[in-house]
This record gives sequence, structure tokens and C-alpha cells, in this order.
Amino acid sequence: MPADKDRLRWLWQRASRLRGWRVPGDWWAPPVEAVVDAVVAGGPLAEPFARLGAAREEAGVGLPEAFDDVWSLFSVLGRIPPAVVVRRFAESYARSGSTAGEYTESVEPLSGLARPDYLRTRLGEVYAEAAAAGTDPNDRYGLVGVRVDEVPSGWDGVARRLSLARVLTTAFSAGETVADLGPAAVAVLTIHRVSVLPADLPRTLRLATETDVSVRPLRLPATLPAALTLLDVLAAA
Repeated sequence: MPADKDRLRWLWQRASRLRGWRVPGDWWAPPVEAVVDAVVAGGPLAEPFARLGAAREEAGVGLPEAFDDVWSLFSVLGRIPPAVVVRRFAESYARSGSTAGEYTESVEPLSGLARPDYLRTRLGEVYAEAAAAGTDPNDRYGLVGVRVDEVPSGWDGVARRLSLARVLTTAFSAGETVADLGPAAVAVLTIHRVSVLPADLPRTLRLATETDVSVRPLRLPATLPAALTLLDVLAAA
């Protein structure tokens, strides 16, 4: 491992450029120094990489490119990135920008998407609201099922899930519930008065995830139990 900070920084940047970093002049950021300091000192890496993840997202660096940059440093070090480093980097990237907000047990910290149980609770509220008003839940709400065709394991899988989450939380940002149903499926509880399904959403998702993605607008079933069963079907399809 290079013991000199300047040499380590140079080797890291060179490796990142070779892996496809697009704008060399935009590579440096203050958290880069924190990472280099921690590596040379043999200190904890999780927090410096958390700061780097946030900085990369705020600078508009795409997730695959940002992950390749992290991998480039560890290729210079001759090591595999520790799991805690990957997780903290990814969490900070996901929490920055349009996914920033309050994170609770109802939200997946990695993706920023709601957990399945939270969507089930929201559906219970929707059906209770409709019953009290004597209306059809479809008068105000609907579902969108999103499914990724291929989910690779490891590094690529993390990048794909975060890319999917970023596109969906940007497209549905007016009070809709965007929930993670599993490695390959997401459901969105839409609100008709604010939600408009973007015509280019399937294409945007395909470009972001580099695989086929299906997007299906759905009507809510007549009853809550049927709606909960529909979530199970979407998750397992």
C-alpha cells in the first residue's frame, strides 16, 4: 500500500480514470482527502466514505461511476472493499439530494424506499378512508408495479437497486408511497390528484438500471385483503 498521501491520491485518481471517470477535473472533492488520510493512517474508513458518498451524489456523479471510483481505490490497495464501507457509502449517496429526509424504521436506509409493511399500513388507511366516505379507493388512488428483469449479485446489484430507487423517488415525489417489495420489485401507491405517470419512465428506468424494466399501472382491488394479496403477487412475479 502506498504510504505517501500524494502518491496514493494520484494512483487512486489514475485508476478511477482508467475505469471510466468522465471528467478528471471534477474528481477531487474535500472528502477525498479524508479518505486518503484515513487509509494512510490506518484509521476507520466508514465515516470518510460516508462523506464521499454524499459528495459524489451532490456533484451529480452517477451511481455506477461513483462505485467504480471506490473500487478503484481498493484495487490500488490490493483489497476488497469492506462491507461496512460499501454500506455507508451507499446509504449516504441515497440520503443526499432528492432522497434526503427523515429515516425511520419504515424506510430502507440503503435505498430510501418505504418498507413493504409501511405500504400495507398505507393501504389499510386508504381502504378505511374510502369506506368512511362511501367511495371507491380507485377514485383517489392507484398502484404502479415496477419490476426489474435481471438483478445481479454483489456490487452491480447494489448499484442497480439504488439507481432504480433514485429514478422512482424523483418521478413520484408529491406524497406518493414508493415501497421496496424485494430485490426485483417496487410498488408505488399513486395519488391521482398529484400523480402523473411519466411517459418516459420505462425508458429512464432501463437506462438507469441497464436492464429491462416493466412498469404496470394497476387498479386497486375491491377489498383490502385482495390488495395485500396483489402486493404478494407483485413481489413474487
